[in-house]
Amino acid sequence: MHVDPIIESVRLTLAPLIANTRAHIVCRPLPAVEADPVLLEQVFQNLICNAIQYHRPEEAPVVEISGERLGGEWQFAVKINGEGIPPDYQDGVLNR
Repeated sequence: MHVDPIIESVRLTLAPLIANTRAHIVCRPLPAVEADPVLLEQVFQNLICNAIQYHRPEEAPVVEISGERLGGEWQFAVKINGEGIPPDYQDGVLNR
């Protein structure tokens, strides 16, 4: 299953939020992977929604989605120009 159509579905679901915040979603071409499409869509929807909701008030949100092959697996990244995770919480979130 290709991931690109999943991202497109998330864009449609979040279209009102994207329009209201003038968010810009940048998505590099993504691979086909073996995964549950419903769960994968939920993960991307949560990540993109959070990225948009926690943007800096003075800037339109920019969300960049990419995938990189590491060994025999794919690692996805969602990069934002938002507030980020407060330093006190980074260790607990990033090391799970």
